[in-house]
Amino acid sequence: MFGCSKKNHKIDNLQTTNIEQLTNNTPMKYSKCIVIILLCTNFVAYSQDTTASITVLSGSTVHFYFNSYEKIEDGVMAPYSNGWTRLRTRYKVNGVSSVPWVLMVRSATNEIEKDGSGDNLSLGTVRIRADGAGVHSKGWKDLSNSDVVLVEGSTNSAVVITIYYECGTSNCVEQVKGKDPGYYFGDLIFTLTREP
Repeated sequence: MFGCSKKNHKIDNLQTTNIEQLTNNTPMKYSKCIVIILLCTNFVAYSQDTTASITVLSGSTVHFYFNSYEKIEDGVMAPYSNGWTRLRTRYKVNGVSSVPWVLMVRSATNEIEKDGSGDNLSLGTVRIRADGAGVHSKGWKDLSNSDVVLVEGSTNSAVVITIYYECGTSNCVEQVKGKDPGYYFGDLIFTLTREP
């Protein structure tokens, strides 16, 4: 789930009074966050001799807080640079030593929705990357409402995959600067399947 909140006013251009607030160390009246909740808490699928599973080990909800002008300008990598969400994946076919598989992600909605009235954010505001031991990472990917491959693997054993998020950075299609104050949210769907 994604969520953002910012209070009091829209930031299009920094006004002189706001810069004075920063230099005088007065508290800012501006904050914003984006929350991500993963839908897959534990999913196991069985088909003939095939077993596929995704388990969320940690970091099922991600918050992006935009509580300074620097974060609004530069974006946020949330919340830690060493990754936030950890998934344990397993794709196994009995009797086969290795089967190529992929982990994909997509948004459950067409936009990052605003709670209440106002404009939603585009999915391009958020980017995602995944990696883990024994898998091939596809690098940073823009969030989309269609499946995007994050990693490829071929091991039959369980693999722990770390998911990294960034929001509103210069690498993202859309930044948060100039957006309406509020709380924004969305859901992500992770899919583990045989490589097409």
